[in-house]
Amino acid sequence: MGRLKKFFTRDWHAKLGALICAIILWFSITATQSSIVSFPGNIPIDFKNIKDGLVAISGDENVQIKIRSENINLSGISQDNFKASIDLSSLDEGTYNKNITVSSKNPNIQISSITPSSTTVRIEKKVSKAVPVRIRLGGSAAEGFGVSNSEIAPPEVSVSGPESVISNVTEAVAPIKLNGENANFSKNTQLFVYSASGQELKDISIEPKDVEVSINITRVGDVKTLGIKINLAGNLKPGYFISATSSDPEVVTVGGNSARISLLKYVETEPVDITGLSENKTVSAKLNLPTGVTTEGQVMSVQISLVVSKSDSTREISLKPSFINLPSNLTVSSFNPTRVLVVFTGSPDTLNQINNDNVKLNIDLSGTSSGTNEIELKSDSLKYPSSLTPLNFTPDKLFVIVGQK
Repeated sequence: MGRLKKFFTRDWHAKLGALICAIILWFSITATQSSIVSFPGNIPIDFKNIKDGLVAISGDENVQIKIRSENINLSGISQDNFKASIDLSSLDEGTYNKNITVSSKNPNIQISSITPSSTTVRIEKKVSKAVPVRIRLGGSAAEGFGVSNSEIAPPEVSVSGPESVISNVTEAVAPIKLNGENANFSKNTQLFVYSASGQELKDISIEPKDVEVSINITRVGDVKTLGIKINLAGNLKPGYFISATSSDPEVVTVGGNSARISLLKYVETEPVDITGLSENKTVSAKLNLPTGVTTEGQVMSVQISLVVSKSDSTREISLKPSFINLPSNLTVSSFNPTRVLVVFTGSPDTLNQINNDNVKLNIDLSGTSSGTNEIELKSDSLKYPSSLTPLNFTPDKLFVIVGQK
């Protein structure tokens, strides 16, 4: 016990000083250790060093990062402190997997990790084309009032971007939200471009980026909201029918001459040619408006979507086999079965016209020999109208007994 007391009391000034120094050193080391935290915002990816005339599309638009620094105060850090980029030097058109780099403008902040660290990049030819501007109205005018007409300046803009994207762009949209207006007004409006599914397309540029929209407001007595009647012309490929149609927009509001508007029950499109069509189709169709009648939002055309389905109609016909190309020294003694059932599918009109005169089952016996021959029935043994499709045979085999003459 005495030795332990002597240990703590002997040279206690030096020992206390050493303890204080150790504590100060520990706090100093702890204070200077860096922390790693997740940055709460997304960092947009930028492409650099891409060749002239090309444009890039990435599956990822942003990255998330973790950062390392001493005494991090996230309230003083924003997206502007970082830059995410992909270097596309010397790359031509094609698809590539490229690493993403993120740099920090603050030398005291280091990038600890990047998610994702790489992404798929598709490089395409950059193209441009002119498209019309369409107004998309939302909200409502004052009670008793509506939009009778509108004007857009300029009525057409240029869009540019990846060839695969631009090829499907048909218009630029100027959104206008009504908020109780009862008089004409004009507004400068930013333009947007959307995909067929309604998603905004961000991989393209629009020039000019905004347009001047003038809206004419009139009393409701002079406007009317009507459905779209799709006018189809021509005949589908035989064996197909249109199972569904739709238009975008589904309705339009028209304004103008009161007498003409009162007679309208719908707005009809100009004829849409469906001659020979056998698959789904989306097409732009102009509206057929009477003189003195205009549409709200200057809607001059609509997107028509046609769903084309194959006819499910079938018909069964009983056929007696005929034999061709039998060697001259042989003859058919018998065959079983004596008749074969064949099921065809096609348009009802064509199916109703088939009979034993225009449908034949011709069995090719070239290469056969004396005895019993088992022959598998195939569609190339049939002669039938080209607009029909044979589905099956019952039975699917024919037994032919061939003998010497």
